Amino acid sequence: MNRFMSLTIKILEMLRPKFYNRLTWVIVIAGLSLMTTPVWTLLLSEFIEKSFEFSITGESDLAWGFLLCVTGLIYHLAITGMHEFLIAQNTKEKNQKIQEHDGALFMKLTNLLPEEYLNSLIDYIETEDALRWDDHRKIESFILLANEAGHSFITLKLKISTEKLTSALSEFIIFTSRNFDEYPYGQGVINFKMCLAPQLNCDRAGNWEDGPKYNSLVQEMMSFTQDIRTSYKEWRTTVKDTLYI
Repeated sequence: MNRFMSLTIKILEMLRPKFYNRLTWVIVIAGLSLMTTPVWTLLLSEFIEKSFEFSITGESDLAWGFLLCVTGLIYHLAITGMHEFLIAQNTKEKNQKIQEHDGALFMKLTNLLPEEYLNSLIDYIETEDALRWDDHRKIESFILLANEAGHSFITLKLKISTEKLTSALSEFIIFTSRNFDEYPYGQGVINFKMCLAPQLNCDRAGNWEDGPKYNSLVQEMMSFTQDIRTSYKEWRTTVKDTLYI
């Protein structure tokens, strides 16, 4: 059905407006010609009719001319309407496929980082200056899936919004890789706890005089988490506006 519709649209676009517009004009002009008889033809017809009782103009010329004009206009409207209808149907089907593709991709991504989970995670990070390894892995999984070429959103606004969120998450992951460390040391579990610069935190493994350096890292961390919050809200708003999810 889609192939037939595409082929029909291509044929109409090849003919439009070069062929059927000209054909419409030919039909209408032919009809007007029948409806408007030249003056010299009327005079000659009147003379022959009076002299020989014979008419060279048909009584049905006006009716045939009018019928041709109407036929030409109906033909033009029918072809134009069919072309517009097929274009609209084709666009509708494409938009539906885009909605299905982007909707399925969004569900995959949001299952990795649900909104409530992400908000709770950021609250935990900002309060404890810490992060669990499983949470770190979930963020990385989201980034990897969002960056895969085969999982790119088709809708431009949604694609841009996702790239912005992915960038904010990637910058945070880079920051944690450089500044977070396992603490307490030697936990011996897979889902171990990572803390922000424990060697600079006087409440962990640091000294009081390291406070200014630690506070600077805290501010930097907070800027990353706030960027994630903002980007995620914008991403969800874009999803609601484009996918109605």
